[in-house]
Amino acid sequence: MRPIDLTVRRAWNGGKLLFLVGPGGVGKSALGRSLAPKLGRTLVDLDETFLVRIGDIGGFIRDQGYAAYKAANVKLASVLADEATRPLVLVMSPGFLIGDNPPETLAGNFALLARGYSVSLLPSSDIESTVATIVSRQMTRPFNVGIAKEEAKARARFETYKAAGDILVCSIASPDAMAEALMPHLLD
Repeated sequence: MRPIDLTVRRAWNGGKLLFLVGPGGVGKSALGRSLAPKLGRTLVDLDETFLVRIGDIGGFIRDQGYAAYKAANVKLASVLADEATRPLVLVMSPGFLIGDNPPETLAGNFALLARGYSVSLLPSSDIESTVATIVSRQMTRPFNVGIAKEEAKARARFETYKAAGDILVCSIASPDAMAEALMPHLLD
């Protein structure tokens, strides 16, 4: 069994909103698919919902620009949180907490996270292991931007996501194993 390193920074608050944050390629969506039913929560993936409600992310960025995408992304996340009638597990976009967001967008993202409880996910607490894992996973995806750019993104995002979250999970264990490890920390 692969190790699961959990760092609990703040006790579970029992809130309606549970956010999964982290860079692309760390397994947020897979963890969400495993964790949501165990908690009896509805799973909402922000990227998937953006595709349904607004349109293709790449096309949106191409047509309206990256800053407009980031602003639309936080607006959508806030709407989803406001619309929630049931407790949610929200899988956030990879760049959600990154400093390249416009300042007002980044402030909105942190304000949204403060409305709930967050789990930050990384493959490892070691930057080199994390970068290697993320790049390997991202290169299998059709929207990758090449090895050098994926590596640069992973390095740039590592410290932000290592410092984020009410719980930090560092692991490449299966999503089911991570969900089981998280369960005792996410019960009322």
